[in-house]
Amino acid sequence: MFANEWGQFNAYHPLMEYNAGFWVSDLGKYLNDFTNDKVPFTALKWDSDDKKEYFSIIANPCGYVVVELIGERIPAKYENTFTKFNRPRMFMSNKRNMKPIHPSDKIGQPPRAGDWTPMKISRATQNMKEVKKYYTKAIHGSWVFDKKYPDGTEHAVWMFDAPNQAVELHFT
Repeated sequence: MFANEWGQFNAYHPLMEYNAGFWVSDLGKYLNDFTNDKVPFTALKWDSDDKKEYFSIIANPCGYVVVELIGERIPAKYENTFTKFNRPRMFMSNKRNMKPIHPSDKIGQPPRAGDWTPMKISRATQNMKEVKKYYTKAIHGSWVFDKKYPDGTEHAVWMFDAPNQAVELHFT
């Protein structure tokens, strides 16, 4: 069912929100690999709450799971591939989701070394009220973002109350 809605990944679709998001140090590698292997993907550029521009590649490379690869830079030859997205895909100022993985990495900065650092799990929902109720009362944590957009879309981000590296849970 979802695959029919996703189509050829040539444009964003809300059901693409059923994804796992990972920080990657080199989006160019995946852009080249996906293009060469004819893996369809949606390419988005967006501003985070830290006022910086980031890039996401959303793909379904194996037919089962949608992944969102997030990074800071893209090769110039792919700049026209990316469409501006009207809201943050991640909240990069939230330091709990960025733990250094290499000695040269700084605390609270996106990892520069290594690939596939888990950053978020994203889900679409029809009943945001029930999602908020459940995560607030049953699983203690905090809402780090909650906004309703003019088109009626609501975007809420929840995190466990944990001092270590955490993964954001996005609901749209």
